Amino acid sequence: MEDIIAQVVVSGVLLYWFFCLCSGYNNPEKYAFKKDPDFFELGYIEREDPVVVYVEEPRAKKKPKVKKPRPTKPKTKKPKAEKPKVKKPKVEKPKKHPLFDDCCSALKSLGYKATQAKQIAKQVFDDNDITSIEQFIRIAAKV
Repeated sequence: MEDIIAQVVVSGVLLYWFFCLCSGYNNPEKYAFKKDPDFFELGYIEREDPVVVYVEEPRAKKKPKVKKPRPTKPKTKKPKAEKPKVKKPKVEKPKKHPLFDDCCSALKSLGYKATQAKQIAKQVFDDNDITSIEQFIRIAAKV
């Protein structure tokens, strides 16, 4: 029973659609777009009082003041004493241990502040030969 009702409704919709299509095709003047379909009017604003726009009259431009040139003194160049260029020797920074940053982040995750973690890591790496992060954490816990 439900299938028959659904078929009747669908066929009715299709007949209505076909009727609208045929009536639009047979009467193009009646159903033609009056304006460009991409542009449509959303609404408009009605004003009872007229809008008054005030325009200022252009003002006369002031003439720029002409500055009188000042007399200049002749410049004399003094020879500059040449300073010998001294190259500073480059100081090499000590290389960090490859596990240094990982150990610092491990201490940070344990609750230490960043500066405190770096100090402890530097102290542990200077005093011991560290091969793993686990070893570092055991020694750092004792410090």
